[in-house]
Amino acid sequence: MVNEAPHDYAVSPPGDVIENEYRPDYAVPPGEVLEYELELRRMPGSELARRTGLTEQRVDAILRSEGEPVITSETAIRLERALGMPADYWLNLEARYQEAQARLTASEPLPPRAKIAQHSKSGFFSFPRSEIVKEFAGVSAE
Repeated sequence: MVNEAPHDYAVSPPGDVIENEYRPDYAVPPGEVLEYELELRRMPGSELARRTGLTEQRVDAILRSEGEPVITSETAIRLERALGMPADYWLNLEARYQEAQARLTASEPLPPRAKIAQHSKSGFFSFPRSEIVKEFAGVSAE
């Protein structure tokens, strides 16, 4: 008898890397995160401006997430020095925000089967497959 995987499970070839394909339907601007960090430290924007050497107007623009992108490499280094949070954290936050914004503005609605595939790959669904089919396709899988 040959050992076979159950039909409900996909077997990946050895060496394949499974990546998280979760794509949120929202984008968090880096300015919101910065505002939160300033609140935690009870630091006004004017103090951040002083510590970073940025103008208060520039700090306000970052907090409002105005400009494209608002966190440049130079700004990230200044934030790192002032707040002790790595520059790559701020750059990654900006990159993720810009990517999410692009996906939100450029995306077309997915057909039901594509939604099922997208969500099931990310582990989003935690209920039986028959319920997934009913939800998205309006049919019974039984």
